[in-house]
Amino acid sequence: MLFKKISFIYNSLIMKFEKDGSEKKFLIFFRLMVSIIALIEIASLAGDLSLLFSDNSTIVPQDLMYLQSGYFKYLYPFYQFLDSYNLTNYFYSYAIFLYILSLLFLLVGLFTRYSAFIALILQLIIFKSFSPFN
Repeated sequence: MLFKKISFIYNSLIMKFEKDGSEKKFLIFFRLMVSIIALIEIASLAGDLSLLFSDNSTIVPQDLMYLQSGYFKYLYPFYQFLDSYNLTNYFYSYAIFLYILSLLFLLVGLFTRYSAFIALILQLIIFKSFSPFN
C-alpha cells in the first residue's frame, strides 16, 4: 500500500516533468526544494550554531587560521578583506541572518539569481570554512 502511494507520487511527478516545455516547472520545483532543505538544515542546527563559532566570533577559530584545507585558500582572502576594513564584527553577527533571509527570498521567488548566489556564498562561508571538522 505504501509502495503504491510512493509509486503514484513518483509517476505523477514524472508525468509533470516529461512534457514539452516543462523545464520551467522543474526549475521552480528544484528551487523550492533546495531552499526548503537548506532551511531545514539551518533549523536543525539552530541550537548548535553558537558552538560552530569560536570565542572571538569568527567562523574559523583564529588558532586554526593557518590550517590548510580545500576551501581555506578561497576563504582566506575574504577574511583578510573583512579584517582590513574592520567588518568582522558586523559580518559574523549578520551572516546567519543573511543566509536565512536569502533562502527565504529563494523560496518565495524574489530576486532568485541574486539570492541563490548569496545563499551559495554564505553556505560555503558558514559550513565549509571548518571542513576538517565536518
